[in-house]
This record gives sequence, C-alpha cells and structure tokens, in this order.
Amino acid sequence: MTAGGALEAPPTARKRHPSASSIVIALLVAGYVLHVAARLWLVHRLAAPPAHADEDAYLVAARALAGGPGGGTTENRLFRRLGYPLLISPVYWFTSDAFAVYRAVRVLGSLLNALTFPLAYLFARRVLDLRTATALAGGMAAAALPAVAFYGGLALTDVVLAPLGLAWLLLVHRWLATGAGAVAAGAVAGFCSTVHVRGTVVALVHCALAVMLVRRRGPASLAATIAGAGLEVVLRLSIRGEVSTWGDEPSGGSLLSLATLGRAVAGALGQLWYLGAATLGIGLVGLVAAAAGLRDRRPRAVVLSVALAATVLVALGSAATLPPGERITYVAYPRYVHFLFPVWLLSGLVALRSPRLAAAGAALLAATGLLVGVRAHGRTGAFDVPELVWFGAGLPVLVPTLVALAGLAAAVGARRRPDLVAAVVALCGAVTVSAATERVLVPAAAHQYGPDTPRLVRDAGLRPGDVVASAVHQATYEFRWNHMREVHWTRIGYFDQRLEGPPDTATVVIAPHGAPDPSIDWDGTRYGFRLIIVDPRHHWSVWRRG
Repeated sequence: MTAGGALEAPPTARKRHPSASSIVIALLVAGYVLHVAARLWLVHRLAAPPAHADEDAYLVAARALAGGPGGGTTENRLFRRLGYPLLISPVYWFTSDAFAVYRAVRVLGSLLNALTFPLAYLFARRVLDLRTATALAGGMAAAALPAVAFYGGLALTDVVLAPLGLAWLLLVHRWLATGAGAVAAGAVAGFCSTVHVRGTVVALVHCALAVMLVRRRGPASLAATIAGAGLEVVLRLSIRGEVSTWGDEPSGGSLLSLATLGRAVAGALGQLWYLGAATLGIGLVGLVAAAAGLRDRRPRAVVLSVALAATVLVALGSAATLPPGERITYVAYPRYVHFLFPVWLLSGLVALRSPRLAAAGAALLAATGLLVGVRAHGRTGAFDVPELVWFGAGLPVLVPTLVALAGLAAAVGARRRPDLVAAVVALCGAVTVSAATERVLVPAAAHQYGPDTPRLVRDAGLRPGDVVASAVHQATYEFRWNHMREVHWTRIGYFDQRLEGPPDTATVVIAPHGAPDPSIDWDGTRYGFRLIIVDPRHHWSVWRRG
C-alpha cells in the first residue's frame, strides 16, 4: 500500500512507455527502409544501364574480381578504380545472368546509398549538436538530395561516396573528441581512394590531418590510410589486366591543364555556385561558416575545415582536368563534389542562425552565379545536373540562382524552425529526384531492351564455350556494352570490320545489320558464317560459324 492507503499497481500492470532512444532507433530504421524503397521504386523499370559506359565498366570489373572474365572501359587507369566493383562483386557468386546481376546490384546500391540517412542523422547530432527532431529532418533532407538519391539505384561510385564521406567525417570527429577512431578514420579515407580519384583527395587531406595530429595517434591513422589506399594495388594485381582501359592516359597536356590556374579557379567557383543552387542556398551558407571558423580548434570546427579542404581541392582538381569547352556543365561540374553536399546542407541548417553568414552565403551565390552565366556556352549533359531538371535545356543560371536566393531568404525567415526548413528541403529533393528519373534515366534506358529486342543467350542461343567477336563499328553504341555484360563466360574480342575479318578463333560474331551507315554493315557469309538473329530496331545481328 502507499502512504495514503491506496493499493499500488503490481509491476506487471504498470504502463510501459518506450524510451526516447527506442523511438529514435525506430524512426531511423523506418526512415532507412523508406529511402531504400524509394530508390528501388525509382529505378525498377531500368533493364539496362542508362549511364554507359561507366556502369558497364564497374560491372565487368566486379565480374573479374569474382573470378569471371573482365572487359573494357573508356576510362584511363588513373580514374578507374576497383573499390566499388569489390563491393558489388559478391553478386556474381549467385548469378552470371547480366539482367539478374544488374537488378541485384541496384538493390545492393539502394541499401548502401540509403545509409546516408542514418549517417547524416549521426553527423547532425554528434558533430553539429542539433536537436533530435532537427537531426532526423536534416538526415531525411540530406539523403533525399538529388546529389545523393538520383544516383542511388545505379551501378556507379556515386552510390557509396556520400555514405563514405559522412562515415569518414564522423570518425574524424570521434578521433578528435575522444581519441578513439583514428585507425578507422584512416582506413575509410584510404578506401575512398580505391573507389574513385576524388577519393584520393579525401585520402590526401586525411594524411595531412594525421601529420598535424602526430601526437594523437596520427601515425596509426596515417598507416591505416596508406593501407586502405594500397588495397587498389592488390585488387589490380588480383585480376591481372582483365579490365582494359581504352581511355587516354594523363599526359603533358593534362599537366598543362593543371597549371591553368585561372580555369581551375573559375571552374571550382562554378561548382560552389551549383552547391548553392542545389540546396536553396543553405549548403553555401554552411560552407561559408566553415571558412569563417578555420582558426577554431574545437572538434566540430576542425571536422568542417577538413570537409572544406576536401571540397575545395576536389573542385579545383576536377575543374582543371575536365576538358574545356566540351560541355556547359564543365564550367560548373557538380558530380565530383556531390558526395559532400549532405555535409554542407546540415552545416547550413546551423549557420542559418547567423544573419551575417546567411548574407555572405547569398552574396557568394550571386557572385558565382554571375561568373557561371558569363562562362556557360556549348552543350550540357542532363545526367550530371539532376537538380536543374525543372529549368530546361542547357545550363540555366539566372532562374536557379533567383530560386535559391528566394529559398535562402525563406529559410532565414524560418531559422528558428530548422526542422521545418529541413522538411521542406527533403520534400523538394524527393520531387526533383522523381522528376529527374522520369526525364533523364528512364528515357536513356527504355529504348535499349523492348519486348522485341533479342537477348544473346535466350534468343540467339549463345552459350558457354562460344568464342565471341564483335565488330568495332556498331550502329547503336549502347549494345557494345550490353553485349559485353551478356556474354558472361568469356571476354569479347573486337575487330575493325572495315579493315579485317573476324579472328580465326571466333565461333560467333556480333555485327551491324541494316545500319543507317551502310559502310559498316557486315556480311558474314564471306567468312563462312551464317546469320542467326537480327535486331532490326538497333541494327545489329548475330552470326555463327559454319
């Protein structure tokens, strides 16, 4: 009984309320599942890669790492890395069918890319010290950014770089704040280098940090970074040249390009404009805040300084090495810095509290927009700029800049409700990603495989043991890469049908048939081959010897 004589309810009868941590964990799990499901839904109609030949190269590299035949890539050895193919290679342990592989890789990619949400939440809570509700809304917004989600269901390094970047910065913060995590942070930074050349910048920035923190387990972190980056060498040795790089290797011309400081700086500033335009100005405010805190030695400020160094160096390096004048987007090419957009969006939610920082971000957005507007000329690639899907062809500058400035003004007005600002950004991101998928990805893949499109194994009867050669000049370039993946038991050989016949060892030839350019058509009867099947829509055919 209680002091007042009332009976106390037995323990089993008391109401049990879930703890706050349980609710947060449940919301994180639900949000993660939602992001995975959204990514899978967006790409569920893609039977073939919309991003040739990058996706194909990663897929055949993964096949080689799993013990199968490799293939070719239009990249060079500097840009093509094997860290991402390593992550998806286990898919080939269960199936070799090109279509099943691509479906499985999309699922795996969605699972990995959606990790941006819980990692962004942790970054907001632990590094930026945001309230739980704001951190959850900010995490949803960060993971819904087109910079992250648009590529989330494809076979590209963009799938994993955003989660890797957040994981690296979280571990750096833990290292600075508690002394633990130095080795893990170095290992993640090193692995970034095996994923893509932009990850090499992450590794170099981390090495510089480790040198400065020599008395705080810096040498151990440095060793872990070198070991992580060295994995690339081990992976290349393991496949012994199974993946051929057909792109131009860096030469004196690219070194001269690196020395062109003016173009590099202008291109980097263009990328900063894009950061602002793609985040309603909020990300640019976060970046300005990081620059303003460079002398601060607290863990949060140091983490943001490290992120700032990586962003600027990646922007400068990519702007210097991208070919001038080929695309409009090369004056503001965002994809190499896309993976750090979540960091700057979250940082910007904090920096909005300062009208001075918000004004500086707005001024930088306007100034860089003016620079991009002056330099923009030529053609663009919609795949690189999903955030601008609403604004028409080319590289629109004025309208996105005005929209971002208006969005920034509204965000400053609502700065006391950063959770509401983040929710609006998340909604805008989700709608934009959906529109960009419909307008860019689906059309790029839809025409490749229709109900009447032959498949090499199912319809043409190709099977393990067939030695396959392909004519170099094809009417539809996508099928050169599709066939490389469909023939999963051997590497395809190539021959120039205008100059020579197929290799003597070839038992099957894939060649143009009824092409718009008759000069590339190939008649296999001259070489003892008989016609097996024709794809009249894509102008290719399959011939078998004998």
